[in-house]
Amino acid sequence: MIDWGSLSKSVDGDDFVVKQVNKSLELLLPTVRELLAEYQSLGCCTDETNTDNLPVFLSCLSLNQYHAAEEHFTQELVSFTKKQFFEVSLLKLLL
Repeated sequence: MIDWGSLSKSVDGDDFVVKQVNKSLELLLPTVRELLAEYQSLGCCTDETNTDNLPVFLSCLSLNQYHAAEEHFTQELVSFTKKQFFEVSLLKLLL
């Protein structure tokens, strides 16, 4: 655990903070790996196999539906923009 009181008193505070953060992240990484391995061994890391409503990490979810919806929105936006700028502008010029 980082002693925040000593951080403000240290002469090389920035270097000390970086070292403390790096050390903390190095200690955290194996724990996160173990946790992810536990979820994967239970079979609850993917949304395709999750029929029992087990917890799922967001990073394990498929983004295919999101990408398809985003592509559809982009196509609709392009169509609307073309209609507004080109067709409406052309009508104004003709009138």
